[in-house]
Amino acid sequence: MFLKKAGDFLVGIFFLIFSIIYYIASDMLPKSKLFTIGASFMPKIYAVCLFIVALILAVNGYRKIKTFIAQKENDEYPPEYDRVIRVFCVFIAYVLLFNFLGFILSTFVFLIVEMIVFAPVNKRRKKDIITYIIISLFFSIILFYLFYYGFNILLPKGILKEII
Repeated sequence: MFLKKAGDFLVGIFFLIFSIIYYIASDMLPKSKLFTIGASFMPKIYAVCLFIVALILAVNGYRKIKTFIAQKENDEYPPEYDRVIRVFCVFIAYVLLFNFLGFILSTFVFLIVEMIVFAPVNKRRKKDIITYIIISLFFSIILFYLFYYGFNILLPKGILKEII
């Protein structure tokens, strides 16, 4: 994440260095004996323009980094490693029970548990859990019929194979 925020700064620094080298290299072009403006005139203009744009990019990138670091220091939401572990365990259980329970039941249970895990603490009341159950049941059945009959993708029916 930090590298993504520092990208503008790093690219800006790279092009600052490149523009300086480009300017110095343009001095090595042969001088004209007929005209006051030689072959190095336009490359120097390009180098100066590149330097200005790179400087703006580097300064803006530096500001982004400072803002990112300040936000990290003032972050009021610490990482929730326990939630990540719970999501991973539920996903592993979903994969392991997928063939046995079938798509509808395993997806139904998976969606309910994931909604409860991701829900804020104040959204885990009985009324909210009933809403999660209804949503999970609806989407599990709709998705099964959409994939099974609409797209002709065979999904395991599991213990419901006699009913479906």
